[in-house]
Amino acid sequence: MTAFLSRHADAIERVVVLVFYGWLVVRILAEHQLATGWIQLVAEGLIFVFTLFRKPAQRISLQPRDWALALGATALPMLATGGTGETHAPIAVAAVILLFGVVTQVLAKLWLGTRFGLVAAVRGVVTGGPYRFVRHPIYCGYLFTHLAILMMRPSPSNLVIYALAWTLQLPRILAEERILGEDEGYAAYMREVRWRLLPGVW
Repeated sequence: MTAFLSRHADAIERVVVLVFYGWLVVRILAEHQLATGWIQLVAEGLIFVFTLFRKPAQRISLQPRDWALALGATALPMLATGGTGETHAPIAVAAVILLFGVVTQVLAKLWLGTRFGLVAAVRGVVTGGPYRFVRHPIYCGYLFTHLAILMMRPSPSNLVIYALAWTLQLPRILAEERILGEDEGYAAYMREVRWRLLPGVW
């Protein structure tokens, strides 16, 4: 398995991104959610484009566990549904949280550009824009987006989906930093920017 990944890791990841994005498009269209889902299509579409034209990895993790974490944390949130519960949070509050999450992740993706990857890999260090505040602003944006969706679409299934996703996302962050930290530039960046996900928290 490791030898196969070593030879084909970059191509495999591109195919996975294509499959995930295609699945997202089909799901949003099939459920007639284009009126609200177009924001997600644009945000995740950036990943699709950047992955196609990204820089080759200087080093990419070949550990199956790291791949499982990355794929699971990426796929699980796509299973969230419209929800069946009654919204108890003020819709305006949820909308502000959603807007913050979407803007944060989109800006971070634009800043990261062609260095993007699903699986832990070294493709160069980005220190500007939202990366001045936390080391993983894309995931920070996802966190606020998922929270807002839970507020707008409360259901036990959505709660379980996002809980499982973040059970994978947190060790995924640590796995990424294990690989990235081997790069001297990123090691210096880690010393400069203390927080991984939320300033003052973690």
